[in-house]
Amino acid sequence: MLISKLMARKDAVCDSRINPVENNLSRWASHVFGLVAICLLSGGIGFSNAQSTNNTFLVNKKFVNQTGVPNTQVNSLAPNQTAYLEFNLFSAQAPANGNLLVNFIDNMPPGLLVDTSFAPLMTDGAGVVGGSGCSAGSGSITTTATSVTVTNVTLPNPSSTGPDCRVVIRVKPDPAAIPSTQSNVTNSVPSSQTSATGVGGPYQSDPFSATVLVYQPTEPTVSKSFQFPNIGEGAGSQLTITIRNNSTTYPLTGVNLTDALPVGLLPLASPIPTAVGCGSGAIAISGQNVSLSNGTVAVGELVLSRSPCRAVLQVPIPIPFRQTDLSLLRG
Repeated sequence: MLISKLMARKDAVCDSRINPVENNLSRWASHVFGLVAICLLSGGIGFSNAQSTNNTFLVNKKFVNQTGVPNTQVNSLAPNQTAYLEFNLFSAQAPANGNLLVNFIDNMPPGLLVDTSFAPLMTDGAGVVGGSGCSAGSGSITTTATSVTVTNVTLPNPSSTGPDCRVVIRVKPDPAAIPSTQSNVTNSVPSSQTSATGVGGPYQSDPFSATVLVYQPTEPTVSKSFQFPNIGEGAGSQLTITIRNNSTTYPLTGVNLTDALPVGLLPLASPIPTAVGCGSGAIAISGQNVSLSNGTVAVGELVLSRSPCRAVLQVPIPIPFRQTDLSLLRG
């Protein structure tokens, strides 16, 4: 195996004067396994544990926060969060042997879906789209909700550092498919679903995988209250609608709420309703309806002290209503 060969020859690998192919193997192993001058091995959640049996072609992958380089590894996904799945492609072909044409299929496990609204990217190791000869060319990168298929993309001669090419797709959690409130989802690709053609080939990468923690949604709590619960004829009161995030792990984003007030209650457009602690969420009034759109509710630090999102508006009580209380708002 690649690592045993490298460890058996660590003196040569730590010597920058070795031949180009050996130097590429050192670069390759350093990136995948976190080798420090070839002598230290480390790993982490989200990284592939792949190694090459042919010393020519390798794929690994990880979940990251953005398409560019540098990026940050993502270890967990909230119900409404997306991340990028980055495939790192390596070649140890001798320069004279030219490029490899790479193929692989990755089927998403239960709990994980491909975000097909995002167009897949192929970049060089520096994150430049189409850079350094990394290109789909006459090949293709296609996605469905449950898979990505890479067909005959060009993997050029080895670079001196980092992966030679990157393929990037966007993924999202499928919380309904996991068995508990949170679950580690491992995304694995067997050798049989990889191939690279070129001089001396075809080649296969060893199996590779990445793991991410997927959370099921935690239902928020919505409550409403009047500043003055008892209101006389023709008077008004201030109505506060509060949304509380009951998760201690992740914020709620993209929060939308519509409350249809009962007949007899009419929200005022002036003074302008305010959204407090709701991120960039906006309040709108239409007839009897008051709505919050695209709000954010932060994670509370204490179990009994969440960070609430509050919609505050004025509600006059027209004749013939003489008295009202919170029960009117539950319809």
